[in-house]
Amino acid sequence: MGAWVPMLFPGIGLAGSEDSWNIFIVTPLAPDLTRVENRTKLANASSWEFSRQSWSSYGFWRKFGGPKYQGDDVAGEDDPMASGDFTAEDVYACEQQQKSLASPYLEIGPAASGESPIIMHQQVVLDFMAAQEASGE
Repeated sequence: MGAWVPMLFPGIGLAGSEDSWNIFIVTPLAPDLTRVENRTKLANASSWEFSRQSWSSYGFWRKFGGPKYQGDDVAGEDDPMASGDFTAEDVYACEQQQKSLASPYLEIGPAASGESPIIMHQQVVLDFMAAQEASGE
């Protein structure tokens, strides 16, 4: 009925649903190339048990989230952001970000707010690496 996909750390995420959980590691290889490693764990249970769990959580998931756009006529049928498939949505969003990296308008540096998420992400990773080195791990 639903899934929850939080990022535990930049590049490491956890996805869970009624019948499984996944850990995924996102490794940037180039501005337009990324490797995603996905590891899945399923409960040792029957299809009946999975169905029972799905039924018990239906009340929560049926009211969770909502449409990406307001109004039915805003998005076309072929719009990945209106597909309801979170993998297709994520792939589309990542592809748009990759396209923006090739934009002549992208500027890393003195821009006060435009590219700050990129700089903040890099700082989080740098701080983590420095803490690991200091602790000897």
